[in-house]
Amino acid sequence: MALPRPITGNTAATLSSIVALCDAVDPLTQDVADLQAQIAAEIAARQGAVAAASRALDAQIQAAAITANQTVYAEAGYRVAHINQAVASVTAACTALVQAEAEARIAGDADAVEAVAAVRARLDGLSRRLAAAEADTVAARRAAAIGTARPGETLAAFNRAAAPEALAGPRAALAPLGPEDVTPSDAGPVACLIGAGALGMRRAVAIEEGRLYRLRAVIRRVVDTPDPSGDAVRAVIVALDQSLALLPGADGIAVGRAFPALTVADGRQAVEVLFARTLGLGGALTLSPRARFAVGAVVTYGDAATTAVEVLDVADVTGQFLQDAPTAAFEGRLAALEHGDLPARLAVVERAVGTPLTVSFGSKGDAQAGAIPESAQLVALLGRAHAGDGGAGLYLRAAGPVATGADAFTSHGASFVRVPIPADLAAAVIDAGWQAWLSGLPRTRPTEPGVTWFNGGVPTVTVARPVVP
Repeated sequence: MALPRPITGNTAATLSSIVALCDAVDPLTQDVADLQAQIAAEIAARQGAVAAASRALDAQIQAAAITANQTVYAEAGYRVAHINQAVASVTAACTALVQAEAEARIAGDADAVEAVAAVRARLDGLSRRLAAAEADTVAARRAAAIGTARPGETLAAFNRAAAPEALAGPRAALAPLGPEDVTPSDAGPVACLIGAGALGMRRAVAIEEGRLYRLRAVIRRVVDTPDPSGDAVRAVIVALDQSLALLPGADGIAVGRAFPALTVADGRQAVEVLFARTLGLGGALTLSPRARFAVGAVVTYGDAATTAVEVLDVADVTGQFLQDAPTAAFEGRLAALEHGDLPARLAVVERAVGTPLTVSFGSKGDAQAGAIPESAQLVALLGRAHAGDGGAGLYLRAAGPVATGADAFTSHGASFVRVPIPADLAAAVIDAGWQAWLSGLPRTRPTEPGVTWFNGGVPTVTVARPVVP
């Protein structure tokens, strides 16, 4: 329905149109307010649903963690109780043997004494094995509680070797870290490498096709050397085949991040490198397709520097695609660009744009009327009268006067002479006839460029030398 319009000079009609406009706007205003209320209610409902889902997810995670901890503690408690029972049995047996030995000595039975001593030695060995099993159980319980990413807290999960290649092979053959490899720090216990060596995981992580993995390491230089340039530190991935053997050649060790001259002043260095054995997953590194297992390691070089390893871990992050800090691959590509002498190449391009040696026009008339830079030595025409008419050619800047009749043009005082090509000579011959054209050629070499002359029976064209501005 059309609203009444204000009428100039008619106050009553104008007021009536304003009242009608207000009456039409009021329902729309109410509709907007209702819509805003609905939107606010929808937002509140969705926020409530998200918050409820988040609380439910947190509750599930907490419940799963509690269940896992209860399972671990129950298993560890069962094993410890079993071991304690076995130890008690061994203790009782030893007590009985000691009593029997005493009684045998009293009776003077030498054979019985020797037999009891042999049994007692075997029981002592069994006691030591049970004590070692109990220690392993406690270590496993502690590792399950705090994780296996911190070498200073889970010694059994890491190994120290002379080189990263030594981290290959059966995992049970790798000796765990000892207390002498750990030192306290402000970040808690950390494993230390003095001089050259490698600290790696005893656990080999299976590398599956189509999965993305992350190497994470946190390192810090603890003691510097007078010349840190030769004391590099690298976070690497040791690639193993299905039998846990090191892949041959360069496929065996993949460098995730390198610190050529790490010092104490550099502080804590965190490394996160994505890798996979499949292309196209966003990994910074692509291992050999033959890789089946991966081991994270920190490798140090030099003789005297001390390096602390706070964290070392390899984890499956498929679906997360977390991008790490600039990686060695990115830095390598950046270095390649820097070594490509881009400033000098850009200067050449800018010089070619600012002071070109060649310019192009559509026709001779365009070139005569156009502006030709003083640096231009050659003019390319796409045609004589217009572009594409078959008269395209190159015209060279003349150093002096142009010969009469030469194919040339002048632009703002500068002359340009056509560079003859076989097609031009053929056209001239056809137009004048061979004999007439040949007899008309001068017998001495002209001084002007672009002129054909009879050079010992061979038609020759004089060529102008470029003018150096």
